[in-house]
Amino acid sequence: MKAQDIDRIERQLNMVEQWRASGMGAHAWAKAHGVEPAKLTGWIGHERTWRERLAGKAPTPRAKPMGQTTATANAADKTATTGFAAVHLSVSPVPMQTIRIEHQPSGLVLHWPLSHSTQLAHFLGLPFSSGSGSALAPT
Repeated sequence: MKAQDIDRIERQLNMVEQWRASGMGAHAWAKAHGVEPAKLTGWIGHERTWRERLAGKAPTPRAKPMGQTTATANAADKTATTGFAAVHLSVSPVPMQTIRIEHQPSGLVLHWPLSHSTQLAHFLGLPFSSGSGSALAPT
């Protein structure tokens, strides 16, 4: 690590320590000390990693945000944990028709059972009719 990087990190860690010692909220402290609140928040988030680097340790990996992780199933109970959300995986013996919903920014793909399309329409605030030309159609 470069000396200038070490100096910068030490200054930022010193600011985090001053904030903690003040007893003030992070936003109020940052404003009072001419620091952008978002920067102080970022420094707080990097504190552990920076301290490990300064101590010569390899930083321990942090959990990735939910949109960037892949859930792996526990074979015993078919439960996987990703970030803060527990996911229950169930195996259906009969393939069912589903409505595929994709959220591109997060990479989320949801397969909603067609048999529960009325509930989905209600959830999404869409009109729904049981005849042809409904707002929801299987994919």
